[in-house]
Amino acid sequence: MFEEFGSLGSAGIENSPAPAAAIFRSLLVEQDEVEQYFAGSTIGGSDPACVAWRTHCFCEGLRYAAYFQDHFGSVTNTNVLDLACGWGGHAIAFAAHGAAVTALDMSDYDFLRLERFSDEFGLNLQTQTADCQCLPFADGTFDIVIALHVIEHIEQPQLLAREVSRVLRPGGVCFLATPARLLSIIGVEPHYGVRGLALLPFPVQGIVARKLLGINYPFAITAQYLSANSVIAPFRQAGLRGQSIVGGRLEQCVLRSPLLHHLALNFLWRLIVLNKPA
Repeated sequence: MFEEFGSLGSAGIENSPAPAAAIFRSLLVEQDEVEQYFAGSTIGGSDPACVAWRTHCFCEGLRYAAYFQDHFGSVTNTNVLDLACGWGGHAIAFAAHGAAVTALDMSDYDFLRLERFSDEFGLNLQTQTADCQCLPFADGTFDIVIALHVIEHIEQPQLLAREVSRVLRPGGVCFLATPARLLSIIGVEPHYGVRGLALLPFPVQGIVARKLLGINYPFAITAQYLSANSVIAPFRQAGLRGQSIVGGRLEQCVLRSPLLHHLALNFLWRLIVLNKPA
């Protein structure tokens, strides 16, 4: 049974900068080759910080793919949709496991170059420019949907939820991530990179960052979520079931207390896994 806020454990969901070397041995492309690809990007900058972020997305994608294999079955030969894919780090990671991946974004992040890279290494990866609130795919097309750090930029999350539910096959899985506000308060607000910014009322945060601190963020931030339940709500209405994952050392610290674990799952989540009932 896929219970909301139940613990799926933290296998594959760690905060280390790169996955264990053993993960790479069966992949179709190596990490250093991916890093070289990202370093050669002509869109969005190729400075070390940009390359490190894109490589982080690839390594994060490997961990999510490993998590899927641990809990749901092989990634190989699955159909995967990566929403708001950017430079394709997560998409490449799933394709490196043998999945057929569609990388989608409203903007073209040099998609032709991404497709050429994929062809060079035998990855089954195609790109698509489209709005994730109106997906150009038939019902039940995908086994896995990746929607990482998308929902906080969407004006109408219920439209995203309906589309994700529609294109997922019965039994399909969606990986969803958005910053937990409490984590942003404890640490750093991730979009502007300012400690303490999330203590301010949400409508004020962008104004302070832009007008007082001179820090800009290229995309609109439409929401900040206090609880995992509020993130899951529109997807539940669209027919999906969801559970949050804390992961890492924090989950190990709170597992012994059912109350602390429940609170952590709802307010300190790192990832939300959505499932479409079969």
